[in-house]
Amino acid sequence: MADPKEIIEKISSGILSSLAKTFPVACASDEFYYFPHIVLRDSHELTWDDFSPDSVGKVIHDISNSISVLNEIDITEKEQDQQIDKNVTIHFLTTLHDYLKEHNSLKKQPSFYLTIMNIGLVRAMGLKNTEVIHQMVNRLPGFIEQAIANLEEVPYPWLEIGLSMIPDSRNLIHAIQVTELEKIRSLKELDRFESVLKKMMPGPELKIHDELLKRIYSRHLAAGLELAEISKILQDEIDEMWELMIDEAGQILKAPVRFSQSPGILINRVYQDLKNYDKPKDDILLLFKDEVKKIRRHLIDTGILSNDMKRLCPVHVREMPDYIRAIRSASSYSIDPMHPPKEGIFFILSHIAHGESIDHRTEYRMLTAHETYPGHHMLDSSRLNLKNIIRRSLEFPVFYEGWACFAEMLLETTGYFSRPADRFILAKRRFWRAVRGQVDMGLQTKKLNFDEAANILQNAGIQQNRALSSVRIYTLNPGYQVCYTIGIRRFLDYYDQFGKDDPVQFVRTVLGGGEILFGDLEKRLELSIHFK
Repeated sequence: MADPKEIIEKISSGILSSLAKTFPVACASDEFYYFPHIVLRDSHELTWDDFSPDSVGKVIHDISNSISVLNEIDITEKEQDQQIDKNVTIHFLTTLHDYLKEHNSLKKQPSFYLTIMNIGLVRAMGLKNTEVIHQMVNRLPGFIEQAIANLEEVPYPWLEIGLSMIPDSRNLIHAIQVTELEKIRSLKELDRFESVLKKMMPGPELKIHDELLKRIYSRHLAAGLELAEISKILQDEIDEMWELMIDEAGQILKAPVRFSQSPGILINRVYQDLKNYDKPKDDILLLFKDEVKKIRRHLIDTGILSNDMKRLCPVHVREMPDYIRAIRSASSYSIDPMHPPKEGIFFILSHIAHGESIDHRTEYRMLTAHETYPGHHMLDSSRLNLKNIIRRSLEFPVFYEGWACFAEMLLETTGYFSRPADRFILAKRRFWRAVRGQVDMGLQTKKLNFDEAANILQNAGIQQNRALSSVRIYTLNPGYQVCYTIGIRRFLDYYDQFGKDDPVQFVRTVLGGGEILFGDLEKRLELSIHFK
């Protein structure tokens, strides 16, 4: 009888390699949670993803076969790691199957293809290989032609979102160091794409059918909760964080604050007070670089960044180049999925973008913790160092975003964030995420229209222009905005149960297993306590 471990590894490595070959840009990027985060080690060239109907149909067929085989594998109760690998692989494959077959993004989201295009070009430029850059630019017209062929009726507001991305995409092509003739070919095809979109009549808003919507929120995001449960958790978070904000604001402003105070007005009052009190360095890059060093030193001193973890790949703080604006509109973290990883990059947006003033100075310490240590960089670099191809290649939104949000709170529980101002900012960040989660659910369940959703964000203190654009963008990736709140509360619950007496062991256990399903993570944490 074949060894279950060997069967799982063979099926998983086979399907992961096939996906990386068919969709190389999507898999190399961390933008799409439903694709694995993987690159082929033996690949000698970059190419564009093949989203032709025949290619996608074959992938769906292969995924279905793999799920059937995995479901037939019997694993004994004592083989916990094998069961975790089976669970996480089936979960991932089922999500990707649903996405490719039912979600309709390939037929109705111009922004999907523009994002792939921009990511592929940025990645080629980042490799600093002239031959690769020429390959990608010369093959780009074919990819755009494929996008035009795939798109059908594009619903509102996805059509206008796609059109709004064209200028940045055009600027990105102009920034590439290739011949003018090569640029002209790509720009001509991009112009044709724009022309096709402009001639389209926007269809009605897309309504995801109820059964698929439930699967997205419960299963695809790895939340494991019903819509009503998610809704209650979001409201609990909003109520609890607002109470904390009121308490800490009273200490900061040295005056009582009423519960009836508008959240947006209170946040502005407190942040204005903090700006007058805290005067960080003028050099914003130096500000973030120094903060990375301070947090890393704190984690070493507390033992959380252990000797093994100290050898993780470095994270670099860099100003976001203009050409990356085509794919990233806010400061964010990125890592190439090499094994082992070489470096993570924390891109800082430090100038005026899209008509909004970008100022990170009030929340820079929390943002650094979220994106670098002990947040995304510590999680991703740990995952990509794992020998297990399944665990190092798969990510789940509730785990990924939940851990980064929890990372901010971990620095509070270990004494790094200790002032009333710190506690207010931490609560405000959690408050905003929960509000965004409510808006996300309201839009997808059609309980909110765009104006109502934008008003909710504005009342929470989000600028009008940002609120109006955000509510439309949220519809592209249903459910994602709930991940932050669901994830942090799950990690805080686990920390209370298994970690508050030994944060070092808790972090080691969580990061040592990859981004697995929460039910399996709970069992790992229980065993870590039992065998301690």
